[in-house]
Amino acid sequence: KDLKFYPSKIMQNVSDVIISDLHKKSILLNINLNKKISILGSVSAFERIFINLIVNASQALEVNSSNKEIIINDAITDAGYTITVSDNGSGIRVFRWYRYYSEP
Repeated sequence: KDLKFYPSKIMQNVSDVIISDLHKKSILLNINLNKKISILGSVSAFERIFINLIVNASQALEVNSSNKEIIINDAITDAGYTITVSDNGSGIRVFRWYRYYSEP
């Protein structure tokens, strides 16, 4: 069931769950979400998606020896509410990116 919730609160809950694992890997989690923004949706789906994104980003950062950081920002745009997750890991190699996201 869709509910009104504040992404910043849910993201803080997600952070509380995984922060100790990130600290063990020397990864900084920088969450910059507007506390006043609420959205309508599935809280459990939101939590699962962001746990997966942060875990994937942390795995990409394991090969990076210094300055490991995951940054989460949000914005309201013409397209609606947008959350971006970025890290300073190695990223997806070009041929893999093409294979995953190219047209059939």
